[in-house]
Amino acid sequence: MKIFITGIGGISAAGNSITEQLESLRLMQRNAGTVSRFDTFLPYPVFEVKSPLINDQKNEMRTL
Repeated sequence: MKIFITGIGGISAAGNSITEQLESLRLMQRNAGTVSRFDTFLPYPVFEVKSPLINDQKNEMRTL
């Protein structure tokens, strides 16, 4: 079996770069909070990307 790693990174509630995500893991932050993108009556915590995307492909990105 061969495994190829072509990049590292992601966009998540823990951060928008690998540096932010690793720092969040190091500090053991939970990163859960209330929904801020739309109104809801549900009180459950969610893991939501809080900061805006800053790149040329942000129009192609979608969130739930």
